[in-house]
Amino acid sequence: MSTRAAPQLLLVGLILVVTAASPYFSRFMNANERPRLLQGMAWVLSGTSAIDGPGTEHIAPGIDVSRTPKGSLVPNKPPGASVPAAAAFAITRATGGDTLHVFTRWARMLGGWLPMVVMLALGRRRFPGSGGSFALVAVALGTPCLAYSRLLYGHVLAASCLFGGVLVLERAERAQRLGLAALGGLLAASAVAVEYLAAFAGLPIGIWLLLGARRSRTPKVALAALGGALVPIAGLMAYHDALFGSPWLTPYHFVVREGFAEIHGQGLLGLTFPSSTSIFEHLLSPWGGLLYWAPLSVPAMWAMVQGVRKGEADALERLCLAIFALLLVLNLCLSQTGGWRVGPRYLVVALPFLLPGLVRVHGWLGQRAKGPLVIALSAWSLAVNYLAAGLFPHLVPEGNPLRDLLLPLWAEGLRPYSAWGPWGLGFAGAGTLVLWVVVTRPVDAASKQAWVLGTLGAIAMMVAAMFVPGSPAAEDTLASIRSIWEPGGERSPLVVPLDP
Repeated sequence: MSTRAAPQLLLVGLILVVTAASPYFSRFMNANERPRLLQGMAWVLSGTSAIDGPGTEHIAPGIDVSRTPKGSLVPNKPPGASVPAAAAFAITRATGGDTLHVFTRWARMLGGWLPMVVMLALGRRRFPGSGGSFALVAVALGTPCLAYSRLLYGHVLAASCLFGGVLVLERAERAQRLGLAALGGLLAASAVAVEYLAAFAGLPIGIWLLLGARRSRTPKVALAALGGALVPIAGLMAYHDALFGSPWLTPYHFVVREGFAEIHGQGLLGLTFPSSTSIFEHLLSPWGGLLYWAPLSVPAMWAMVQGVRKGEADALERLCLAIFALLLVLNLCLSQTGGWRVGPRYLVVALPFLLPGLVRVHGWLGQRAKGPLVIALSAWSLAVNYLAAGLFPHLVPEGNPLRDLLLPLWAEGLRPYSAWGPWGLGFAGAGTLVLWVVVTRPVDAASKQAWVLGTLGAIAMMVAAMFVPGSPAAEDTLASIRSIWEPGGERSPLVVPLDP
């Protein structure tokens, strides 16, 4: 792919794949999005954070809620993702929208799709050329980033803030520009207001900035970055203090659901030590495992480790490796696995930091030994993430979701809402295929052989996946989803008005 053509092709891929499908099920309580949407409404309507007050009390808040010491219900999450929800509600009202469905689609656009586009644009600028094109397509379409760019879960928003902040900080450090450093610190720290786990990335970022200050013999950039970072952190602490009575108390300390309270009460807000259960859930399981939903992460990490070991990696690549490795270990320590999900959703915030490694992996395509592996893993990743993100991005954590849920939904011709009409998912599939062929196309005899072998390997992986044991309740689950499918399910949609 030429440097000139790559941005256009990536834009086409984003339009076709990310916006072509909008899975929405009004009779399925999306507990993760619902309280954020309601808090956005409350901010606009009454200037308060309570989601059970006037204007919002007629909409069920779901189970992901906390109760403040004053008795109000609020989301059991940091407030960052409620910001695009508030903007979406204002747009919904201005454009005449009057249902929760319309509001949700606007919120997903502002809180999922738009951050994805911004993140990829920043990544494209930093990683140009054919290697960068391959890496960006692999992250955007071949990881759970695709599914969460279609939902207001906050994971892609947090990833965009954290990764974008790091890229801005790198540029500021090289040019010694204090304004850029403050902006980078503000962006990176904003991720914490969306997802608390992002706070741990501050450790490697801080060490990286201190090393840069030592090289340049001035701490100005590091201090400017710290100053920018303090703005969203201070805002988050003020939110905690206003709702829970202390800057150090989070919504996790006040969750309503007893099971959630027990989980968050373990260790540090749910962080303990890795167990066989957490390792299986976050690494291996067919509904939430990293190796299942983003297997290219393994060669990407290996390539970065080799680059560091050989002294070939620059400062940004070393930082990306440190952030991804740290957040991966922390994910294995989480006792909260994430419920109905696609892949390790708490690791989505770290997935963009695989980009330097994926650029290196692109160089393996012409190798007889490694090329087929890269082709097979990339094809598998794009296929399974396309199906999950386009059909049902809330996989039940048991059994074999590919064989028992996703492929049957596809085979039955069930298609989600789409701005492209009934052909939206088909256009998305065609766009995904075109992008994959373009970024992996063979250029010589060795790469042609690797491409053929890798394609056969991907087919073999898909066949092997059919033999993963299913769930005893698989047929009931499929029947339930089929009955509430929108549009065109057996039961009519549940229309929830925004006005009481």
